[in-house]
Amino acid sequence: METRAADERVLRNTLEGLEDELHDVRMAVDEADHAILEQLRDLPDDASAELAGTLRETSRLFAQLYTLLGEGEDAARRVLRALDAAGGR
Repeated sequence: METRAADERVLRNTLEGLEDELHDVRMAVDEADHAILEQLRDLPDDASAELAGTLRETSRLFAQLYTLLGEGEDAARRVLRALDAAGGR
């Protein structure tokens, strides 16, 4: 039984750390996306369509990454709640 409790503590610590890391990366992605959108907004009128398209596509990909990281955070929280419900804490 001690081994199971130790395993649950390791799992919990790992998931809590993962949740924190995912959140930090998610916030960095959000900041980067805002910076990209700001650059896009500040492009001079004569900027190339290719550059504007690249910035728009990068922003779209960052938005998708932001969503995926949020789903990872949610998944880690669900597992932590399941551990709590099973008496892991």
